[in-house]
Amino acid sequence: FKRDGRGYLDHRRTHLYVFDVASRSSRQITSGDWDDGDPEWSPDGRLIAFVSNRDSVDGSDNDDIWLVASGDTTNGGTVRRLTDNPGGDHGPAWSPDGRWIAYTRNPATEPIGKIYDPDHLAIVPVDGGTPHALTAMLDRPARAPRFAPDGRSILFLLQDAGATRLVRVPVAGGAPNRITDGPRTVSTFDVSRDGKLVALVSEPDLPPEIFAVGADTLRRITHTN
Repeated sequence: FKRDGRGYLDHRRTHLYVFDVASRSSRQITSGDWDDGDPEWSPDGRLIAFVSNRDSVDGSDNDDIWLVASGDTTNGGTVRRLTDNPGGDHGPAWSPDGRWIAYTRNPATEPIGKIYDPDHLAIVPVDGGTPHALTAMLDRPARAPRFAPDGRSILFLLQDAGATRLVRVPVAGGAPNRITDGPRTVSTFDVSRDGKLVALVSEPDLPPEIFAVGADTLRRITHTN
């Protein structure tokens, strides 16, 4: 009936809307007695992936990845569930060809397990099917996945020994490759269409600044701090 940071619970819910810039009008594309968030457009603009916990169990943390048509004109469009992992699924990211979604999943099957089981990286076919775990054997929490422009690898952030690294893993499977190393934290990153990388990086003696990320180099771009 009450949650830390939110207060008393009621039935006001967060849903997804599409806002048309030309007509300056919006339409609601999800509805129901649950919260929806983390929307991500498909490359062709037809679908939106989002995160929602639609369990009927009170206190559940079982977020899943769902799909809804972006052009649905009804007040709360038809949704399709893409994952059914008992633990939480988060951070959907589309492949460039629109066939796959990368996300992070918690492998825990019991509530207490999520404390000890770090989130790992997985991909799932958009048309439905069995998810493929890419970092299940890596005992470190993964987050913020994003496909490389060629669709052959996924970039993500990895907590490791007091730092947060930018890491790349092949979609076909294989060992993750740390792009950044050392006593520094990458808090966010972006990649251009031709594969250039930039990241927001901090170090023990440096507040966050933007760096260009090369194969073996970090080149500082901003000097704000």
